[in-house]
Amino acid sequence: MATYRLFVLDPEGHVRGATVLECADDAEATARAAEHPHDYGMELWQGARVVHRFERPAA
Repeated sequence: MATYRLFVLDPEGHVRGATVLECADDAEATARAAEHPHDYGMELWQGARVVHRFERPAA
């Protein structure tokens, strides 16, 4: 298992909160992160590597 961090962003693009995910691989981490509610976008990281950026949801 690998450790990932999901950062939830505020309207200005700053980190508003973070969640730690333990997942087998990037695909599992991305799928689990996609289920997390957010209003302004999110970033999924493993260490210093960006795995996926989630855009602001459409209104």
